[in-house]
Amino acid sequence: MMTLQKPEHSRPENSGRNHQKRLSGGVLYGAERYESLYRSYPIARRTIFMHTFPWIVGLALAVLLVVYTDVERGFVRSDILIFGDINVEGLCFLLLIAGVLAAKVIYAVMYRRSIRYFIEGDELVIERGLILKSRESYELRRLAGTRIGLSPRGFIFALHYVEILTLVSRAGGTARLDGFSRSTAQKLQKLLHYRIERASKNWGYDA
Repeated sequence: MMTLQKPEHSRPENSGRNHQKRLSGGVLYGAERYESLYRSYPIARRTIFMHTFPWIVGLALAVLLVVYTDVERGFVRSDILIFGDINVEGLCFLLLIAGVLAAKVIYAVMYRRSIRYFIEGDELVIERGLILKSRESYELRRLAGTRIGLSPRGFIFALHYVEILTLVSRAGGTARLDGFSRSTAQKLQKLLHYRIERASKNWGYDA
């Protein structure tokens, strides 16, 4: 499920009053504008749960496997109490799974904080990554617009993505930001359309 919207020749509602609010966390360097979008339009915190959900399910299955299975006798026991008769090997296995899950949660939190998307001058910049950092730059005048959609996993957690489209590839997005609530995704899309419209007018493009 996704919505595709071209840049409209209209100014966002209350854009004058909200101009300083959108620039919160950003500064002006001479004629170049730095607009911190990741502060004004943040990725939802529940993305952490979305990325760790498979590990949580795996941990739950591991608990059932270790606690209710008698490996020596080769059958599943239904009379055992949880953590009552668990052996040392099973306990170590559960602790290992729990440690991996904790590491995954910490990584998800840090990775979410590492994502930066902002407007610098006439470019939309997306930075992400903890150890291997990546930086993607897109000239606003060469963007065709954005579209909002839902991935299968995002549908479960009601988290939308915003896809960036270029003039030469309207059918496929060139960049994607995941993990927004619907209202935040719509606000970000509206702001980007306004910036694309202004950049296109300044360079004589008809987006």
